[in-house]
Amino acid sequence: MAKTAAATATRSAWRNRDLVRHELAFLTSVTAEWMVVLGVLVAAYERDGAAATGIASIALIVPYVLCGPFAGTLATRYPPQLVRTLGFAVQAAGYAVAALAVANDLPTAAVVAPAALSIGAVTTIRPTGAGVLPGIVRSSRELTVGNLLNGWCENIGGLVGPALGGVLLAVGGPGLTLAGCAVLAVAAVAVSVLPRPINPPAAAPDEPVRTWHVAAGALRELRRRPGALAVLALAGSQFFVVGALDIVVVVIAEEELGLGDGGPGWLMTAVGVGGLASVAIAGRIAARPRQSQPILVALAVLAIGSAILSGALTAVAAFLLLPVIGIARSLIDVLADVLLHRSAPPSTLGAVYALLEVSAGTGLIAGSLVTQAAIAVSGPRLALAGVAVFFLLQLVAFARPLRHADDAADVPVVAMSLLPRVPLFAPLPQAALEDVARAGDEIEVEPGTALIVEGDVGDRFYVVADGHFDVSIADRLVASIGRGGSFGEIALLADVPRTATVTARTPATVVGIDRAPFLLAVLGHDGSRQAAWNVARRHGHLDDDIGVIDIDVGAGGSFDVDAGANG
Repeated sequence: MAKTAAATATRSAWRNRDLVRHELAFLTSVTAEWMVVLGVLVAAYERDGAAATGIASIALIVPYVLCGPFAGTLATRYPPQLVRTLGFAVQAAGYAVAALAVANDLPTAAVVAPAALSIGAVTTIRPTGAGVLPGIVRSSRELTVGNLLNGWCENIGGLVGPALGGVLLAVGGPGLTLAGCAVLAVAAVAVSVLPRPINPPAAAPDEPVRTWHVAAGALRELRRRPGALAVLALAGSQFFVVGALDIVVVVIAEEELGLGDGGPGWLMTAVGVGGLASVAIAGRIAARPRQSQPILVALAVLAIGSAILSGALTAVAAFLLLPVIGIARSLIDVLADVLLHRSAPPSTLGAVYALLEVSAGTGLIAGSLVTQAAIAVSGPRLALAGVAVFFLLQLVAFARPLRHADDAADVPVVAMSLLPRVPLFAPLPQAALEDVARAGDEIEVEPGTALIVEGDVGDRFYVVADGHFDVSIADRLVASIGRGGSFGEIALLADVPRTATVTARTPATVVGIDRAPFLLAVLGHDGSRQAAWNVARRHGHLDDDIGVIDIDVGAGGSFDVDAGANG
C-alpha cells in the first residue's frame, strides 16, 4: 500500500508542469555551479599554481557567507519566484564575464571576481526554491517527491557538471567551460519563468524587513523545534567535504595521479556518479517518517571512506571510493532537506534556507582551509584524513539532536502553504495558522464524489490542494473551484444546512478541517472573524444588527462571539 501511494505521488509530481519547470531550472543552475568552480580553479592553477588555486577557492566561497542572510531577506521582501529568476540572470552575466576574462588572458582576479559574484547569486536559488516548492506541490507526499527531485537535480548536476566541464576543459580549456556555464544559466532563466505567481512574499510590500531580523526570526523558530538547529548545522557542514574535494581533486589529479588536463573533471565525475547512485536509496528512505538513522550511517560512511582513501591514494582507489563518498554526502544533503521541510513552517523556509547557505559557505571555507593547510604540511593524504576526523566528530555530536528532530518533525507544510490563500485564514498569526493546519486531514477524492450535499448538516470545511470541483444549487451548476479555493464555511459559520452540493470533477486532493478547530481559529482572531461575518452576510445568513451569538463547537464546548459592528 505504501509503495502504491509513493508511486502515485511520483506520477502526480511528473504531471505537475510547474514542479517540472521548477526542477529543470534548478538542474541547469546546479550543473553550471559545479562547472564554474572547476573552470575557475583550473584557470587559477594553470596561471599561478596550487597556491593561487587555494586563494581562488576561498574567493569563490566567501559570497555564500556574505550573501546568504540577504538572500533570506529578498525571499521574504519580494515574490520568491521573481527573486529566483533574477538570481539565475545574475549567474548568467557573471559566468559570461569570467569567460571573456579568460579569453582575453586577463589576470586571475578578473576571472575570479565575476564568478564569485555569480556564486553570490546562487545563494538566492535554494532559499527562494524552498519557499516556492510548498506552493507548487499538491500534497504532503508530492512535497516529499519534490524534495527528492531537488536531490536528484543536485546529484545529476554533480555528475553532469564535472563530466561536461572535463570535456570542455580538454577541448577548449577554462574559457570554454565558463562559456558553457553562461549558456546553462540562460537556460535556467528561460525555464524558471512560471505561467502564474506561486506564493506571495511573507512580508507586505510596504513592510520594513531587516536582514538580521529575518535571520533571527528563523533561528527563533528553529529553536522552538527540538533538534531543528542541529539539522540546519548538519545540512551545512556536509559541504565541508565539497570544499575539501574542490582542492584535493585538482591537486591529486595533477600531482599524484597524472590524469591529464581533464583529470579534475573525471574525479569530480566519480563523486557525481555516487551522488546519482544514491537517488534510489534516498527515494526509499525519504518516504519513511524517520530520517536520523540513515543520516548517521551516511556520516559514518563519509568518515570511513575518507580514511581509507587517505591511506591508499591511487587512481583505482580514487575511482572506487569517491563514488562511495558521493553517495554518503548526497544522502545527508537530501535527507536533511526533507527533515528541514518537515521542521519549519513555509513562511520561514526562505530565511531558514538562507541560513543554510551561510552554513554551507562556512563548511566550504572550512573544508578548503583545512585542505590547503594539510596539503602544505604533508600533502593530500593528510587532507583526506582531516575530512575523516571531521565527520567522525559530526557523528558523535549530532546523534542525539537528530533523533529529537525526527520526533518533532511534523509541520504540515502543504496545508500551511494553502491556508494563507483562504481569506478566512489570511489574517491569522503564524502560530494559529499552524494549529489549524495540524487539525486538517489530507483527503484524496475520486471523480464524481460529492464532498458536501445540499441540505446536509455541515461538519467540515475544505481547502482544495489539487483538482477541480463543481458547485451546484438545486441541480444547477453555479461555480467551479480549483487549487487554493475553499468551500463549506457557510454551514459552519451560520449553523445552517449545506447550501450547495460540491462534487469532484477530476481526481482531487483536499485538506479537510473539522467544525471545532475551524470555528475556534476563525472566530478567535479579529481579522479572520470580520472576514467570516462578511462571508456570512454576503450569503444572507447574518443580519447586520445581530449582537452576541453562541457558537457550538461540539466536544470543545461553546463560547460567545460579538458579531456586531466590530464583526
